[in-house]
Amino acid sequence: MVRLGKSFDRVYTLRLPFLEGHVDIEIFFKKRSSFVLFNIHVDPKIASTVPGVKINMYKNLSQSLFCDLFIKLHSFKSDTLDIFNQFDGIKPEGQNEISYLLNEVVYVNKVETEERKMFDSLSVYAFTLNDYQNQYIFLLAERHHINTIIGKKIVRTTAIQVCNSASLEYLSEFQKVLNETPKRFVGEIDKVIKFGEENDK
Repeated sequence: MVRLGKSFDRVYTLRLPFLEGHVDIEIFFKKRSSFVLFNIHVDPKIASTVPGVKINMYKNLSQSLFCDLFIKLHSFKSDTLDIFNQFDGIKPEGQNEISYLLNEVVYVNKVETEERKMFDSLSVYAFTLNDYQNQYIFLLAERHHINTIIGKKIVRTTAIQVCNSASLEYLSEFQKVLNETPKRFVGEIDKVIKFGEENDK
């Protein structure tokens, strides 16, 4: 049981299928901050009977192999925006490999300025591997916080990964194939014929 004290004042709870049961993922956040924290409850029958269930949390998404392989991230800074690792879609390599489990937004507040309307919110994206459904969950919690004191929208993304050993091995194998792919084509084309070259013969 996580003891939060006064650090957080909001919680968003999700139940997702995993192996022969489910996991409950709680996303804790504060209305006046971009910070996010996870708490997870694994179905007792899974925890007691299935070995090798692995749980990882990522504050820096660049450390996640799943993101490195399949997820496009966006970072940007300006006078009114401070965005770090915002979800920006699925990479081409992941189009046939992963699927959405959910895509939801929780609106916390609306801030209006002379120029535009901005929403303080929590966006939640969850994915699974197509070949390992119910064996892999990757969840992104993206906090969009409007700091009215400095007049800036701050976006921070945190992730949690729940999986078994088989799905982790798949990610490692997929990475290995991607790293080796450019080498497969070296030397396969003996000559490149330029446009108009055949007419010069």
